[in-house]
Amino acid sequence: MTEMGAEAMESSSAVVEIQRFSGSNTHEASSALTTVPISTSRPATGSVKRFVRQQIPDDILNNAALNAAIKLLPSNYNFEIHKTVWRCRQLHAETVALQMPEGLLLYAGVIADILERFASVTHVLIMGDVAFGACCVDDFSASALGANLLIHYGHSCLVPVEVTSIPCLYVFVDIMVDTDHLVESVIANFPDASNIILAGTIQFSSALQVARRRLAEAFPSLTIPKCRPLSPGEVLGCTAPIVPPHESGKKYDAIVFIADGRFHLEAIMIANPDIPAYRYDPYNCVMTRERYDHQGMRLARRIAIEKARKANRWGIILGTLGRQGNPHVVKALQAAVDATGCEGKGARGPGTESQKEPCCRGGCLSQDEAIQVISAMGEEPEGEGNLNADHHPCDGCSNQHSPSSCSSHPNNGTRLSSNSSLSAAGNSDSQKTFVTILLSEISPAKLALFQAPNPGVEPHVDPDLYGIEAFVQVACPRLSIDWGEGFQLPTLNPYEAMVALGVVPGWWEMSGQVEGK
Repeated sequence: MTEMGAEAMESSSAVVEIQRFSGSNTHEASSALTTVPISTSRPATGSVKRFVRQQIPDDILNNAALNAAIKLLPSNYNFEIHKTVWRCRQLHAETVALQMPEGLLLYAGVIADILERFASVTHVLIMGDVAFGACCVDDFSASALGANLLIHYGHSCLVPVEVTSIPCLYVFVDIMVDTDHLVESVIANFPDASNIILAGTIQFSSALQVARRRLAEAFPSLTIPKCRPLSPGEVLGCTAPIVPPHESGKKYDAIVFIADGRFHLEAIMIANPDIPAYRYDPYNCVMTRERYDHQGMRLARRIAIEKARKANRWGIILGTLGRQGNPHVVKALQAAVDATGCEGKGARGPGTESQKEPCCRGGCLSQDEAIQVISAMGEEPEGEGNLNADHHPCDGCSNQHSPSSCSSHPNNGTRLSSNSSLSAAGNSDSQKTFVTILLSEISPAKLALFQAPNPGVEPHVDPDLYGIEAFVQVACPRLSIDWGEGFQLPTLNPYEAMVALGVVPGWWEMSGQVEGK
């Protein structure tokens, strides 16, 4: 065992309180949880044998040269090389594209050499663009590069293989960890028969299932939630289950989350704000108490929504990083902006009158129609696709999108930059317009380029005619939630935009909700 591991065995498991919202966090030490010694003799465990539709041939499983090459990779990382070689041979794939998060790119060269030698692959393309999560699977780029197969590492099947433009193989990269220590830590820190929720990231799904079986006797009511199309217990940064009340009627005592970071944990904390959360770090073998500033986050998002309600010129951003963007959600947002921009179709807000007769202008929806559109975002007409956005699984899309391109939408026959009907900013009753922007990565610096110029710097430019006043990004909802305060203008996710446009009520406007929560 390394010196670092020996030091960890002597240390206590500190509770860390983290107050986080909108890109800001603080760390405060608290009392320690019960310490469980780390064994220096037992190996990491937790691997669960997965079902394989077609049995891998023995000449691949027992290939001595292949098995020797596999030993060049970390022994506790399951890259599923045998299955990958078999899949390449099945497809007679000559060109294979590898896509993986930055933390795994170190091993891409070794895997490429293995596939070229043992899978009869002629060319292996290593896609170096960033892959933040399961929504970033880039089958479109792989197809454009002439690949016969895309192998995506480190994330789950949020985009089903049935809808990708080329065959796609997901390799979760299951990581073997010390499940004995995990089980002992849970038993040591929670009373018997506690109502516990067990979840984690996809890399530790096998350890999670092993721990579930071993904890069943001490915690018979232990729950592993599932949010389709994800695996049981799996949580993404944008996709987390809302756990229903326990069948016994009692409250859940804790969420125990297996992960080495907070990003995915925060998703299930946001979805279940009343359940205490604990994180078990499988690398440091430490369990910590985690906290999230729900009220602060909601207050920050409400402020952004209220600012956006005054905006007349909107920028609707379609994310083009892999499968992040959803063109159908963009269409729903465009219709909502059109509807609120029509005479007699003002946004829902304090003091607004009741809905008037629908106007005859093409492309406009009544408020009820817009609500129907937004509620059916994940249900597309037969024959059309649906890129993943927010919490909806992907049903595929045949369109390819060019990153960093922008097209203005002619609202009622006029373009944004020359629309003489635009009135001064800040009047929520004036006509609303939008431009549609395609971006692979959304940053404050990039969006600042679309703002109205400073009159002191550009005195010849009328700020009432140029520049965007609010953005809605159809890419990653956490971008707005975690880092929204870093943008100069309100940058909303689709739900927040629908609130700002008056299509749906805000959470603070619903009956039974406390102000600011």
